[in-house]
This record gives sequence, structure tokens and C-alpha cells, in this order.
Amino acid sequence: MAQSTIDQAKATSLDWLEKTNARFAKVSRDIWEFAELGLYEFKSSDLMVSELKSSGFTMERGQARMPTAFVGTYSHGSGKPMIGIVAEFDALPGLHLEKPNEPGHGCGHNIYGTGSLAAAIAVKEAMAKHHIDGTIKLFGTPSEDTHGGKVWMVREHVFDGSDVILGWHPMTQNKTSWGGTLAVQILEIDFHGQTAHAGAEPEKGRSAVDAMQIFTIACEFLREHMTEQMRIQYIFTAGGRAPNVVPDFAQCRMALRGPSMVAVEQLRSRDGGIDDCARAGALATGTRAEIKVIGAFYEDIPNKAGALLAYENMKATSAPKFTDEEKAFAKSKGYDFIDETIHESDDTKTRASHDTGDVSWMAPLISVRTTCKPKDCPGHHIDATAFYGMSIGQKGMIYAAKILAATSLDLMMDSEKLKAVTTEFKERLATAPPYHAVIPADSWPPIPKENPPDFQGPSPPA
Repeated sequence: MAQSTIDQAKATSLDWLEKTNARFAKVSRDIWEFAELGLYEFKSSDLMVSELKSSGFTMERGQARMPTAFVGTYSHGSGKPMIGIVAEFDALPGLHLEKPNEPGHGCGHNIYGTGSLAAAIAVKEAMAKHHIDGTIKLFGTPSEDTHGGKVWMVREHVFDGSDVILGWHPMTQNKTSWGGTLAVQILEIDFHGQTAHAGAEPEKGRSAVDAMQIFTIACEFLREHMTEQMRIQYIFTAGGRAPNVVPDFAQCRMALRGPSMVAVEQLRSRDGGIDDCARAGALATGTRAEIKVIGAFYEDIPNKAGALLAYENMKATSAPKFTDEEKAFAKSKGYDFIDETIHESDDTKTRASHDTGDVSWMAPLISVRTTCKPKDCPGHHIDATAFYGMSIGQKGMIYAAKILAATSLDLMMDSEKLKAVTTEFKERLATAPPYHAVIPADSWPPIPKENPPDFQGPSPPA
């Protein structure tokens, strides 16, 4: 199809996004105020589904047993190619601006989900007006920060059939990259001992807390013998109830990160690895250790062709400028600089992990980052909550939506660009170890037992 036609289609999407800016700013603010934790995003899910329905999308809900999950689909003509966009909308605990210990959107998923929603509808508008063959899908994926809902959706084949999948994330700069992320396994380690009177009969007890302490001390020594990219982070989630009772139960939750899932699994299974450290704690204290995988996110399969394509659309779309009032608000929070630059695309690898990594093994993944908060503002922080709930975050959100929409239209209308992205994906996958779901086959997210009475989605599984 002629380049001018692609330009016209892009112009339709971008003009539509300009005209509906206020609409999606309100949606993002509503989700920001809902501030619902993972798997409890009932109002957020209903709102996004309502927006898609009113825009002509066919809806399916409740994927991978998660009532707040959804997939919105719009097809035209042959329905091929099929382009997917990922939307997240869960909040984080304890990051509310005014209510201590209440959830808040410190990771910006209120604008992440809304920006993806806006992009999908903008693509649909262009498809309908210009009679473009293809399918656009919006994947509503719950609980990225808490449970990694996409992992179960991958296991249940929700993303199957996608030719390319796009996502984005609010950050401190405008950039695309193909460096990827780290893999992670989230473990829950339970130690089971025996109670006794800690003063009168300590010899009859077997302390689960002692076992957990030995385990974590062994992990500290293990740090010296790991590759530099490996990370161990842990918290104690249970450690006894009274000091005069030998504790019969202790629990540790641990995140193991590394450059690949293979490297993470090797750190667990090697001689003197994480699993051996747990067994050592149990052996030394006469207790029993139980290790469960409660979450696991793969590293991204990089896609340079996709990153460069999104970069071209990023450059072709004006990056947002921030007003003196917005800059003054940032300074009031202690941040002196909001980055308006479009940075060159590169292969920088982040030190974070996300469940979108698993999606990247199912189809080529193109990731975009836009400026939605000032430089040096940390993620998962209450200051980030403030920026993601106001115009600074909303400007970056609409910019991201424009890039996602334009890139989606390139992939639908230019077979050579689509081929470049999909060919690279196949080549990288051919040299990678086989993907396997790390979470157990009988494992499911901890779904709430009941939905709120006003929730419009499916009931939780029996």
C-alpha cells in the first residue's frame, strides 16, 4: 500500500487522539483514584471494558480465571495481521498520596492501561475509515506488580495468534530499546519445626526461625559466588508469634533475578545454590523446608527491528513540552529537570523484571518508554504517584498512545516492516532455550472469592 495512505491512516489516529485527549485524561485519573490492587481491579476493568465496547470492540473477559482480565478485539477485512497491545491497570500497596497504607499508582499503571486503551481505539478508527485489513487486540492484564497475571495468560494461550505485541511504560525519558529485562523467580520458602516452651524445655523444640536465619545467612555467603548480574532479594513474612514459644513455622519470600531464566534456575539447582541453602537450614535445625514457585517472569526476547520502527514513529511525533507550572510542581517535590528529549534507541538492558517478558516469547514484543515524571524520580514511590495522577503523566501517556498507534498501523499496512520484526523474532527464538512455564501447572493466581455486587465481569471460578 502506498506510503501516502499509511501517512493518512496515521494522521487519522493521531488527530483522533488529539481530539480525545481530555476523555482519556479523565479515564486515567479515574483509575488513579480507584487505585485497586492486583486481581481487585474491578472498577478499573469495568471502565476500560466500557470504553472498548462503546468504540465497537468485541469483548471477552475472565481469561486465566482472573475476573478482571479482558481482551477487546476489532477486526476488518481479512483480519490479518493481528496486532496486540498490552494494558496494565493495577496499583501498589501503601503509595496513596493522602491515606497512609492505602494503595496508590506509584508504577503508573493508571496511565499505562489508559494509554494502551487509547492507542487501540485510535488504530480502530483508522482501520474503519481507511478500510485497513487486520485485527487490533487490547489485552487487559491484571496484577502485573503483585502476581504477574500475564504469566497465567501465556500459559492459557491468551496471546496465541498475535503477529506482534506492543507495550509501553511511563518512565523519566522518551526512548525505545531492545536490551530487554532480567528474568526473575519469586519463591516462597516455608520452614516447619516443632513448638516447645522456650524457657523450660527448649531442647524439645525445633525452631523454624533458626532454620530461616541459617538459610538467609547461607544466601549472604552465596552472593560472593554469583555472577554480577544475579540478584537476591528477600523479606520475612512469618517468624513466630511469641518469644517464649519455639516457633514451628517461618516463611521467607525471595526474588531471584538474573540475565536469563536459565541462569536463575542454575542458581537454584547448582551445588551450594539457593535450594541447597534452604536444605542446609533445615538440616542444621531438625526442621523441614518447602520451596514453592509463586511467580516467574522470563527475560525479554529483544527485537531491534521493532524498537527502531517505534523510534522512527517517536521522532515523527512531537514529544510533549512541559509548562512552567508543571516544572514548578516538579521542583516542589525536589526534582529539577523533566526530560523532553527523544533519546536514540539502543540495546540498554534494564535491571527490572516484568511479566511481559513471557509475552515476548509468544510473539515479537515492541516496548516504548515516555517521559511521565521528572528525572531521578524513583519508581514505586509516592512522588511517582503524584506525577502519574496529573498532567505531566497524562502528556506522556498520550504521546505513548500516538507512538503505539502509528507503529501498529505500520505493521498492518507495510508487509516489509512486519516481516523484518517477525523474522528477527524467529531467528532469536531459534537460538534460545525452549520456553517452559515455570509456575506449576496446577497453580493459579489467588483470585478473590467474591466479586463486588456492581462488577460487570465474570464471577470468580468455583
